[in-house]
Amino acid sequence: VEAMLDEVGLRPFMRAVLDSWTVGASKPDRRIFDLAIERAGLTTPAEGLMVGDSPVADVAGATAVGLRAALIDPYDLHPAVKPRFGGLGAVTDALLGGAP
Repeated sequence: VEAMLDEVGLRPFMRAVLDSWTVGASKPDRRIFDLAIERAGLTTPAEGLMVGDSPVADVAGATAVGLRAALIDPYDLHPAVKPRFGGLGAVTDALLGGAP
């Protein structure tokens, strides 16, 4: 995961990247979220944002430990999950206040 983020130029924008294969815990196991919070140097989980494509593993797992979470839902399969976005570009637009 980290190599792919490096390749596409996104790695510098992230405080921490964790791959379940390398850390030995998979989402929604709270251990991977706790480790992410620690590695990112967050004072509280609410300072972080988990962006993922699984309502259970990503969104529910993150919110269970106090992280904010957003769902990437390009096929509009999970309308009850909020916030949700059609793609990563929409997430970045929202974070940057709608800037192009």
